[in-house]
Amino acid sequence: MDRQGQGAIEYLLIIGAAILVVAVVIIALTSVTSSATDNTGADDVNGTLVPLCKELCTSNNGTWAANKCTNPDTPLTGQCAQYN
Repeated sequence: MDRQGQGAIEYLLIIGAAILVVAVVIIALTSVTSSATDNTGADDVNGTLVPLCKELCTSNNGTWAANKCTNPDTPLTGQCAQYN
C-alpha cells in the first residue's frame, strides 16, 4: 500500500515538473517574440518620433517625403537615423 502512495506522488511531481517546464518555455517564447516586434518600426509609440525627426530634417535643410529625409546638411542620428 505504501508503494502505491509513493508512485502516485512521484507521478504528480513529474506532471508538475513538466507543466513548469512548459510554462517557462511559453514565457520565454512570448518575451522573444514581443521584443522582436518592438523593434520593427514601432519605436514611435506615442506619435512624437516622426514629427521630431521631420523637424530635425527640415531644420538641416533636408526634404521630408514619405517618412524619409533626403539631402540634409547633416544626416539624422539616434532614433531618427532610420529615416535617412
